[in-house]
Amino acid sequence: MFFDPQADKEEVMHEYGLHISKDLAELKEQRFEAVIHAVAHKEFMQTDLSSLMIRDGVLYDVKSVLPKKHCGRKTINQTSL
Repeated sequence: MFFDPQADKEEVMHEYGLHISKDLAELKEQRFEAVIHAVAHKEFMQTDLSSLMIRDGVLYDVKSVLPKKHCGRKTINQTSL
């Protein structure tokens, strides 16, 4: 599952063959073992990413922009480059 509220869905499908969601509520209906934070959009900086993850999930912060305490209440493994 890919989520990017700023990406153009049709362009991403055409260029990469990937379906993306632009609706955070759709993601919050699921729980993921891992979340890859790859872009530094404001929407992500203001979102509790732990709400998308199972307990002991992994958060990979590609841009190294998230503070260590960004991930809220669950026990997670946060790593960055």
